[in-house]
Amino acid sequence: MGVMALDPETRRYLEHFQRKLLRPDFDKWVEHKDFVVRMTGEAGRTMRQRFGPNFSPYSDALIREYEKELSDFVPATSYDTATSHLIFGDIMDQVQRSLQDMQRPLQRPVRLATSTDANPSPASVPSQEEHLLFIGEGTSFFCNYWAKFLSHCLTEGALSSDGPAITAPDMDKFFHERGDLTTIFVELLLHYAFFGHLFGFGVLIQPAHSLRFRLELLRAMEVFVVGHEFGHFYLEENPRSLDPADPLRQMRLEEHFCDQFGFIVCRYFGTRTDSWFAFSGAAPLMFLSALRLCENARAHLSTRTAPKDTHPPVDDRIGRILYTALNDTHADNLLAVRGYLEEVGAMWEAMERIARDIFELAGAQSGESHEV
Repeated sequence: MGVMALDPETRRYLEHFQRKLLRPDFDKWVEHKDFVVRMTGEAGRTMRQRFGPNFSPYSDALIREYEKELSDFVPATSYDTATSHLIFGDIMDQVQRSLQDMQRPLQRPVRLATSTDANPSPASVPSQEEHLLFIGEGTSFFCNYWAKFLSHCLTEGALSSDGPAITAPDMDKFFHERGDLTTIFVELLLHYAFFGHLFGFGVLIQPAHSLRFRLELLRAMEVFVVGHEFGHFYLEENPRSLDPADPLRQMRLEEHFCDQFGFIVCRYFGTRTDSWFAFSGAAPLMFLSALRLCENARAHLSTRTAPKDTHPPVDDRIGRILYTALNDTHADNLLAVRGYLEEVGAMWEAMERIARDIFELAGAQSGESHEV
């Protein structure tokens, strides 16, 4: 496997951006030769050990195909990794299909390049000729760890069943009784707070019965993230002045537009693949809610100075997506969507209370006061 061939000038251009994104503590992850060798050997061993004799010949063939694609990968730049192209090349195809269904296809090609930043958010560079999407392990690690944790909570907390509606007090009780999951949640926040990413978090064991939910949620989250970036490409091809008198407000309105664009892409994907996480809007809301809690933890517990953000507050982004999910859903599905999103909201309320306790404890020790 390889990526589209590059002329020398384009290669230098891409590597220039990749060097700009490169973090001092991230360079060990983008040594593509060592990375591919390590992943080629470990991917198969880990998955076979995980599932043992219950793994079907078909699934084993898929693993071997994945190992072969990793080993055959030919990077286009010095920083490209096989996993970023294997994961997000497929996600880009799904987003493109949704755009076709929406009758909003892009007119220019999109080139995927590995992001060398560990940040969960990708970087997009709209262009008059070829759009560039820098995305990689920073996004996939963030989405994968949170999808593992959240799918475990969803299945253990019965949010995926047809039983009585789950309320915030129910989830408070659930996390109080499940100290193991509460510990994982706190560890995720603390790791992100001090490092700004989830690399090196370690092994997160997942029960077999929640695997299907994790894979569905993970894929839907990644479709939303990539769909959001495609919204920037769409705006480049179809420019509009949302508030030309205020550049910062213009940028933030563009981000809201791209959130809505990503949500619609995700919904079309959910309809096509029968993904409830994608169709209901739960996956976009979970991604943004996880990002909000992580960034709040980083702001409260890290000593760094936060840069000025051109993005709107995450609370506003969540509110607008929730409004769209509830107001642009057909009556046949509205009750189910509203009920499920209310249960998901109850889970996040409980987690926010846990985070608030952490921040208040940290504030008490430092003589400061913090809010989630």
